[in-house]
Amino acid sequence: MKKVLVISNEFSFCKEINNNMVEGCRLTNISDSFEEGVTNIINLQPDIIVLELEVQYYKILFMMSQIEKLKLYNPTVIIISDLDLCYITEKYSNCVVVTRMKRLHLLLFRIFKCIEENVPDNVIENRILEEMHKLGFEMKNKGDYLILKTLKYIKTHNNIGTNLEKDVYPNISKVLNTEERKIKWNINYSINSLYEAKPYQVCNYLHIDVNEKPTTKYVILSIVNNI
Repeated sequence: MKKVLVISNEFSFCKEINNNMVEGCRLTNISDSFEEGVTNIINLQPDIIVLELEVQYYKILFMMSQIEKLKLYNPTVIIISDLDLCYITEKYSNCVVVTRMKRLHLLLFRIFKCIEENVPDNVIENRILEEMHKLGFEMKNKGDYLILKTLKYIKTHNNIGTNLEKDVYPNISKVLNTEERKIKWNINYSINSLYEAKPYQVCNYLHIDVNEKPTTKYVILSIVNNI
């Protein structure tokens, strides 16, 4: 069930959103001020955020920056505005801008369409698992699931770098409350074990020579590119 948070002080708008919510979603919070909305986003971490308030450009940037700080969190953000927000939509792929309309039913139609098109987390996870199975992973050990976490983090954070030890492992460590060295060791062990057990399958997937043992980074980024 997807959690939806609405930031709006328009009673009729909130009422219509609540009464016509898309199946599989539920309205978990209505914040009637921008400041309250940002606080509730941080505390509740909803899957979908609808910002209906007319706010200044810099406030929208502030909200997106606060969301970006939350590790392993990548909600769909629907902004109702007449402002030119091209920079924001280009920088944040999870952000959708809906032009404000005088007719409420038309505005609601656009909003609910955006919500329906929101890709569930399990869809992304299933795509990752599909590629991992093609490579040969059987999801039998801790390292396999840490690879899944790593891939999901990279896939849902567009601005993340490609340095695993600098850009990814520290964030996974904070979320799982596990030492970075243990995360790195388990992932490396899982990939090395897979290569030793299924070298032809691994190399065929990666399009490399069977005697060319792949690095962890190469394996991770190859899967990301195939998702």
